[in-house]
Formats: sequence, C-alpha cells, structure tokens
Amino acid sequence: MKYTYITLLIILILSCNSTKNNNMDNQEFNHQVLHDIWALSEMNNEALKLDNERERPILELYIEEKRLGGKGVCNTVFGRINLLEKNQIEFSKIGSTRKMCNNQQLEYDYLRTLEKTATYQIKELHLYLYDTNKNEILKFKKID
Repeated sequence: MKYTYITLLIILILSCNSTKNNNMDNQEFNHQVLHDIWALSEMNNEALKLDNERERPILELYIEEKRLGGKGVCNTVFGRINLLEKNQIEFSKIGSTRKMCNNQQLEYDYLRTLEKTATYQIKELHLYLYDTNKNEILKFKKID
C-alpha cells in the first residue's frame, strides 16, 4: 500500500511538470508565430488609402533577436522588442531612414502608432496590435 501511494505521488508530480512544460512550449510557439512578415492593412480601424501598393508599410518581427524591421511608406524601419510576454508586446527605439516620401504623414503616423503597442492577437493570418486601453490600433496581414 505504501509503495502504491508513493508511485501515485510520483506520477502526479511528473504529470504536473509535463503540463507546465507543454504550456511553456505553447507560449513560445505563440511568440514564434509573430516571427514573420506582416503588411499593414488598417490603422486605427480605417483601411489604408494608398496611391501605390509599394507604399504599404511592412513589419518584420525577429523574435529571437528581439528586434523589428521592415519599411514605412518609403523608408527602412527598425527598432527593438522591449517586452514579449503572453499576449503583451512593446516596441522601443523605433526609427527609420530619412528619405522624403509622397505620403510622409502616413509614415509618421504609422511609426508613432507602432510605439503605442501594448498587446497583440493573431487571428486568421492577421496580426492585431492594441494600445494600453485595448483599442485596436494596427492590423496587419501575413504576407510571407
């Protein structure tokens, strides 16, 4: 009886540890899904109005390196991923090259909005970024 009790206790402990590792793997997997190339489709719940498809801002997330890249309307964009936990993500030190663009205001607004990101959600090949008030601020479509 004593051995049965000890055996059950060991099985229980091992199964709890296994569940914890699976949850961590799932959490890491969710972050790895972010590691992709995303094309901006909406900003502040409004579809982008572009003169040319080449103007579409692109966001590339490099999770392992904790950095972001991509382009605005015409400039190369770069920055750091400061926080990445559960569904939280924060960017810092966002910058860009300084070419003049036809749609300079869109690029400026995109970069300032990107800085406000606090959380994210991935749903049906779309990346949604939210501010601290849980307002959807940017919506991207997976393109890679």
